[in-house]
Amino acid sequence: MRPKLIVAILMAFVAWQAFAQTSDASGQEKVFVFVQRTQGHIKHSDATVFQTVIDDLLATLREKNVSLAELKGTSKFYSDFPTELDKVFEMAREAGATSVLYVVVDRPISKWLKVTMQCFDLDRKQLWKEEAASGGGFSGGHGLEVTTKRIHEDLARHIGQPGLAFSADPRTTNDKGR
Repeated sequence: MRPKLIVAILMAFVAWQAFAQTSDASGQEKVFVFVQRTQGHIKHSDATVFQTVIDDLLATLREKNVSLAELKGTSKFYSDFPTELDKVFEMAREAGATSVLYVVVDRPISKWLKVTMQCFDLDRKQLWKEEAASGGGFSGGHGLEVTTKRIHEDLARHIGQPGLAFSADPRTTNDKGR
């Protein structure tokens, strides 16, 4: 009887440890946002466009009270260099996230701007994927405006759903600048 009790206690402890690694002390769901800039965007677009996409994305998520996971001691949530998804998920776990919003900012030849958003749980199961792009107009400014409008529309469909949970306390979450 005692060996079974010890095994049950050990199993409960292991399960609790696994849960503790993927959530913060409150048990609240949080999303880790990582934004990747492609080589095509680096070659054919401006860094300010990339930064505008980041700023707009984060402002939208904060405005809609999405619970964001942040790495302590660093603001590294974007990259101009290819970053392995393994590393992104490792950062997400370190930040106490329960999901990952992986955003790729690209500048294909036929578009002014293309933004792909993929949301995953920590087991890498894709929860959803959206793509916003603009190839019309006579300027990149128009492309940025159209694409960010589409990003807002796409995010609105997913906010409050698995992967983009609302914050439990809007006064204490998401008010930090990056």
